[in-house]
Amino acid sequence: MEITFEKRVYHIKDGDDEYQITEIIKHDIEKFNYRHIADPILKYKKYADTPECDGFAYIEASEKLLEKLQNCINQNKDE
Repeated sequence: MEITFEKRVYHIKDGDDEYQITEIIKHDIEKFNYRHIADPILKYKKYADTPECDGFAYIEASEKLLEKLQNCINQNKDE
């Protein structure tokens, strides 16, 4: 039995928003050779009252945001 797993963590800045996403490559078949985003999608949040709590936190991403992030990581599939 053999198992392989590829994973990358991306930090994406979009204006004032910053996201941290994990990419998982699942397929060697060219038809399915695109990058998949794994849950969770994290967004950097700042808290004015408690700056020690600043950091990445889980968000419920909209379909539009998911598509935007998916397109971003799939721009250069040959890297």
